[in-house]
Amino acid sequence: MRAWFHVFTATFAISSLYACSSDDSKPAITPHDASAPDDDGPDGAAGDGQVPDDEKPASSKVNTTTETIDVDGTPRSYILSVPKNYDAGRSYPLILALHGDGQDAAGFVPFSKIEASSGDEAIVAYTDRSVDLFTEYAQNTDQKLIEFIIVALKERYSIDASKIWGFGYSKGGYQLNEIACKKPGLLTAMAIHAGGAPQTRDGRGDVDCPNAIGLATFVTHGANDDPGGGEFGAAYWASRAGCQATRSPSSPDICEAYDGCSAGKPVVFCVVPNQPHYPMYKDAAAHSWAWFKTL
Repeated sequence: MRAWFHVFTATFAISSLYACSSDDSKPAITPHDASAPDDDGPDGAAGDGQVPDDEKPASSKVNTTTETIDVDGTPRSYILSVPKNYDAGRSYPLILALHGDGQDAAGFVPFSKIEASSGDEAIVAYTDRSVDLFTEYAQNTDQKLIEFIIVALKERYSIDASKIWGFGYSKGGYQLNEIACKKPGLLTAMAIHAGGAPQTRDGRGDVDCPNAIGLATFVTHGANDDPGGGEFGAAYWASRAGCQATRSPSSPDICEAYDGCSAGKPVVFCVVPNQPHYPMYKDAAAHSWAWFKTL
């Protein structure tokens, strides 16, 4: 890990910038305090799951099905959206969409609004209840579900192996961090919304991902959701991507990009004004998709 990240960790701990999880230098705890201000439901809950009519896409460009896959003898389900005009002669990005606590895959499809942006340009898999952050990977069917889905879809569809992208909200964002920590190279980029750094920690409370590699990372965090946790996560992945500690203005204008990152591994951190933990930043999917397309 780069020296500047150790300095950042110390500074972060001193200034007590806590996120929904304990993204400081203390031992990890379960992400999000449900009693915290600005929380209208459980971590990542989608309320009644209803999407206002003016935010629904006029028409769907995908066929959506509920799929079942065997994970070490345990049947698991996920929702799959494939372009109606799927062409086996072209390669598609694969987006793994992970919901927060209190949600499920079915509710996250309209809540996330991913397909309103990606349309027929990507295949999207919504994992269902993949929320266990702490069980060792070998016994963690929630985490292995993500890997199994990727492998299965690569066999069934024409997937661009350089564009395996994660989109996670709240605990789904934390889970993507765990996957990037424990299975480096499985994802090539991830967009984290209201999430934080890996919760896998050593005895001192520092992030403990010795095999992690840098990957393109886009992070948003609400200004009213204590953005220190999101910044800590962004800084961690910036350190793995060889970035400098400094940041420069980026797009959209609420964002800053870390300077000097390795080619193909940009890291961006965005603070959303007046945004609490719930609901998810309404433009998260649109900005994530626009950023993914630059990779």
